[in-house]
Amino acid sequence: MMPSSPQWTAYREMEPDRGTHKKGTLCRKLSKYAVIFLFLAVFGLIFLLHNISTIENWNCHTVSALNQLQSRIQSSFIPVNVPTFNHNHTFCAHLGQKPSPEDELEERYLLDSIAWPGPPPRSSPVVLDQTSDPVHSLFTLPIKEGREWHVGDQLEALVQMHDFQGRPKLYGGDFLLARLHSPDLGAGVAGKVLDHRNGSYSALFPLLWVGSAQVEVTLVHSSEAVAVLRRLREERPDRVFFESLFRSGSHSETTVCNMCLPTVRRPQCNYTDLSTGEPWYCYKPKVLGCDTRINHAKGGYVKNLLTNKEAPLFQSGVNLKVHIHASGPDRINVLPPRKDRVEVESSVKPEAIKLAPSGYYYEESWRPLNGVTMRQFNESSAITQCLKDKVIYMYGDSTVRQWFEHLLAFVPELKQFNLHSLKNIGPFMAMDSTHNILLKYRCHGPPIRFNTVKATPFLWRCTYGGSVTLGGQCCDSWTERQGQSL
Repeated sequence: MMPSSPQWTAYREMEPDRGTHKKGTLCRKLSKYAVIFLFLAVFGLIFLLHNISTIENWNCHTVSALNQLQSRIQSSFIPVNVPTFNHNHTFCAHLGQKPSPEDELEERYLLDSIAWPGPPPRSSPVVLDQTSDPVHSLFTLPIKEGREWHVGDQLEALVQMHDFQGRPKLYGGDFLLARLHSPDLGAGVAGKVLDHRNGSYSALFPLLWVGSAQVEVTLVHSSEAVAVLRRLREERPDRVFFESLFRSGSHSETTVCNMCLPTVRRPQCNYTDLSTGEPWYCYKPKVLGCDTRINHAKGGYVKNLLTNKEAPLFQSGVNLKVHIHASGPDRINVLPPRKDRVEVESSVKPEAIKLAPSGYYYEESWRPLNGVTMRQFNESSAITQCLKDKVIYMYGDSTVRQWFEHLLAFVPELKQFNLHSLKNIGPFMAMDSTHNILLKYRCHGPPIRFNTVKATPFLWRCTYGGSVTLGGQCCDSWTERQGQSL
């Protein structure tokens, strides 16, 4: 067909109409999809606005739905109110206020005093057979024929540790306790254990009484167990946790509290004592404010912190607080003091010995060695005479409370006031009006493992100067005499 023919001309006139038809069909299809997309977009926007409105109606302190879902998932694996594991062992660095140079020096001294040698680094998990075994271990006394021991001498027991396969340990770090005692005399004194860092130890004892003296050495923890305890101390300072109840009106919430808490979980309420710098934190309730805290209570212990390889290191009767037997005699007979001083052989260098116990027991009575005279109060009248015209403030935990209870039972003139306090918690008060004696007890602040204690501020506050603040009144010592301090 030629381009100039009538047929070509008609075809050429019809071709644009076909293109227009195709474009119109495509536009109609796009319009249909656009309507669908527009509908979905409008529906999504309405759905979003509806949920935003719902969220806005919630309290502003309520966590998001995503966090709630995450909490539900976590709660199915973690006990309620138990802190989750936190691998970051540095979250306690913010404790309290910035220490003074004197406090930093004291902290350094305390940390150095509890420094403990650890086992050598391992490339694989510890195996029980390679750890300290008290059954295979032993101690010996350097007893020779004709040897005499006198009051004032020093006794040395040599301890050699072995593992569960009977092989000698080649490194130190075991936690050993040693004592010299006489059940018949009601006598006992703690020994000083020196770690030679090669699996052997020296237990040194001062000889302080005449008569029989028996050596006792106990493995409290193996060096491998001590390393595990050090890890838990550094990584999980919150393994013993506490709780507080927050309440406003009919709504109440309970959160976890401690001296320090991981900051990555949720906001915290800071209850640090501004006067002493003693830190205390609670996780902020989801709805209530920090000022609605009404009590303090013991929470519990975080469990299942030991691995399967670590758990066998803490078996009672196997490697936990088990006596080490003697190879040979375990006791000596002590004679009265020598007239002439005789040097006693020892495997320990003299400069390494700093054996200075604060005291010892003899005839079931404590006898100090630091020059302090101990008064005995065997009669209630002696106690009454000592406490006459005094106010005694007892501040502490259950140990101090038991002294309060002992005085009530031993001194009949002391009569307790009914303050309607909770049992074992206090505060308590007793008075002897005849001898002008006033006795007061109050528990200290957190951390304290009582069932429930009110969160109101404590009225008594100790300072380094030795003063006690009681609701605006001060005294210069724990025991105050009317008109003068003791």
